[in-house]
Amino acid sequence: MKVKFTYMLVLVFTLLTACSSQSQTPVSDEAVFVGKGKNWSAKYVYNSKLYKEKHRNWVEITYIGEKPLKINSLALHNMKMKLKSRDHTIKGDFGEMVTKVNNNTILFLVGTVNSKTYKEDQYELTISLNDKNDVMNLSLKK
Repeated sequence: MKVKFTYMLVLVFTLLTACSSQSQTPVSDEAVFVGKGKNWSAKYVYNSKLYKEKHRNWVEITYIGEKPLKINSLALHNMKMKLKSRDHTIKGDFGEMVTKVNNNTILFLVGTVNSKTYKEDQYELTISLNDKNDVMNLSLKK
């Protein structure tokens, strides 16, 4: 009887520990997820107020490659993006998106990425320019 009781306690403790280690922290105001690739650095900004009002948030990418790159309308028409999360994958062609360009930085809006955003979330952003891919893994900025 004592052995059964001990096994039950160990089992319950193990289950409780496993469940608590998987808990996630919801983002209540704003979170910035950042990452770097070979030629681009990226920042995905989740703002809960903006998301509630417009169901949108924004991404900022900056060219950090060694070869000079002039970002103009022609370059934008040759660029694509793919943003993967645990819930969705968003794809877009920069030539057809609403973007704001400032020197080597491009800002663009994204729709729903996750049904709920947590601080522990991870994103994979792929930027394609002239059929060359640069993949960035984004995580919460510390």
